[in-house]
Amino acid sequence: MSARKTAMTTGGAIDDNDEIVGEEGSEITVKCVSGKEYRRLCREDILASKTNVKANCYCNVLSGVEKLRRTLSESEFQDLVKTPFGHLVDVGNLKWVNGQLLILLALNYVEPMEPDSDAISFHIRDRVVSFKKTDFALITGFKFGCPTEQEKEYTGTSDINKRYFGGRSVVTRDEVRLVLEGLRDNKRKREMDGVKIGVLYLLGSHIVGNQPSMKLPPLYLHLVDDLSRLNAYPCMVRSGFCVHPTAHGL
Repeated sequence: MSARKTAMTTGGAIDDNDEIVGEEGSEITVKCVSGKEYRRLCREDILASKTNVKANCYCNVLSGVEKLRRTLSESEFQDLVKTPFGHLVDVGNLKWVNGQLLILLALNYVEPMEPDSDAISFHIRDRVVSFKKTDFALITGFKFGCPTEQEKEYTGTSDINKRYFGGRSVVTRDEVRLVLEGLRDNKRKREMDGVKIGVLYLLGSHIVGNQPSMKLPPLYLHLVDDLSRLNAYPCMVRSGFCVHPTAHGL
């Protein structure tokens, strides 16, 4: 493990290699005793509840896959397999997955003020932990090398939202589940709608979270509107029977 040596802010003697972290102002700048400075891309408490307790939910992916097998037609299910989440149909007996581990990693990512092409760093509590990118890729399975793409800002209401969720900006996981269960008899159903709703169901109930109050960000509903674009996006690299997310944005 190539994590750099770090130190908690508990006082006592330190040396120049130790790193102690502090944040200042709205820029969310992380400063270390060693002189290095990092910039957080989002606030550390973004996933904390009102009682400052981090969300912690383990999702039964196998249950979600089995429900989609029962609910979607055979052709719809095969089209879902072609999406970046299609590898989840091969999870076998792997039931419990904490989808928020990846989210928490992304939220805690920090980038150095002076770019370091060989390191990837995370601000965890009161320390900055850095890895060589090659080591991080080995540990996580993430791939590096894809160019960063600036995504457009999604505004307005997505097509799938208008037709199934009344154009509301907030859609809960239970609302998605109910639409999925009634999709076969829904007169508004169009080609590929089963795949789009299926992806939303996997995300909302079996990847990102499983609490009844789980809400899907509007971005998710925009992304499934164009499945060909979603499937071609470079954040996913298909290798054999598995789709590996790439860390090009980290």
